[in-house]
Amino acid sequence: MVTRIIAGPISDRMGRRKPIVLVAGLVMAASLVIPWVLPTASGVILMAAFLGIGFGAYQPGYTGKLQGMRRPGSRGCPATCDDVGA
Repeated sequence: MVTRIIAGPISDRMGRRKPIVLVAGLVMAASLVIPWVLPTASGVILMAAFLGIGFGAYQPGYTGKLQGMRRPGSRGCPATCDDVGA
């Protein structure tokens, strides 16, 4: 939740979504290496923390990108299904 609050305004100020989505994706991918390096319960908790940070930064950029792709004048938004988990 915290990274969503931080990453959303940053991508809005930058006016670009791809850099935020790319960095967040790299953080999520890197988090999957942690249990290999640290194969303990602490490693899994650390992985979950970094995965959450990455996903929290990824979601506002991804949602903004989806909204930018929709046709002008169309009703609804494809990001709604993503947010409600449909």
